[in-house]
Amino acid sequence: MRWLQIKVKKQLDLMKQFCYIQVQVLKDREMRLRKEIQECQIQKEFVNGMIEDLANATASLAHREEN
Repeated sequence: MRWLQIKVKKQLDLMKQFCYIQVQVLKDREMRLRKEIQECQIQKEFVNGMIEDLANATASLAHREEN
């Protein structure tokens, strides 16, 4: 009977260890995704700025052609 308790405890310890590892994997993934989102936001701001600059340049050229 004692050997069964030991075996069950070992299995529970293994399951707990697996869960700790999974939590760490998920934390790492979450950090990676947060960094990717931040990079996307920076790139989006840059591209929107380029669009605005190009729109201003186009408007400026159109204004010059009118004069």
